[in-house]
Amino acid sequence: MPYIFEESLSTMTPDRLGSSLKHLINYVKDQQLHVYGYWEETEGILGASPEILFNYHNASEGLIETVACAGTKRYRDSDSIFIQDSKELYEHQLVIEGIQESLSSLGVVTIGELQILQLPKISHLMTPIQLKMKGPSNFLALVKALHPTPALGAFPKEEGRKWLHLYNDKIDRWRYGAPVGCLFDNKRQARCIVGIRNVQWNSQGAKIGAGCGIVPASQWHHEWQEINLKLLSTKEMIAL
Repeated sequence: MPYIFEESLSTMTPDRLGSSLKHLINYVKDQQLHVYGYWEETEGILGASPEILFNYHNASEGLIETVACAGTKRYRDSDSIFIQDSKELYEHQLVIEGIQESLSSLGVVTIGELQILQLPKISHLMTPIQLKMKGPSNFLALVKALHPTPALGAFPKEEGRKWLHLYNDKIDRWRYGAPVGCLFDNKRQARCIVGIRNVQWNSQGAKIGAGCGIVPASQWHHEWQEINLKLLSTKEMIAL
């Protein structure tokens, strides 16, 4: 997935961080968005992602939830047209296939029904996916297997990984798209999300990133509109 950044020489002050965090928490109420953040004295990241890398509620059961989240439209565009758009459906199917391929060696994969994830400014095609692992859930094994999914990386995965390394040499993503996870309840439960829709900062400035899926039917002006829509959505929810 190619990506770009909108950059600023201004950085995140404690007052601005407090204001952005408060606004973000209010913004995500009743939304399928997952707030995350990490900061130290001079650097950090704050965002809310629509994309779960994986989730489990009882490690001993080995039952894993994940999603294919790919395909984008403006919230006011027609749902019926969106869910029949051949380009968006093809892009979405590649992500499903990539996730299924990554998880198949770990257990039995079940693909759910296609849905539309409605967010305030933007909507995505989303398909829930479930994995019944051969043994107990393993956090690091799941991160290694899934990250990056084709929604953030490329498909086929290994060939795409080489291209992503070259791309990152030209445009450093910092922590954009990184897996962000936590273990809790004495490591019985875990959630890991994909670190998108965020602002990152250090002592030199701040930047907001966005990307888009490219398939043979993609048209550059539509993809550029999608990237700008994601940037606008991110700035609005973080009040920047």
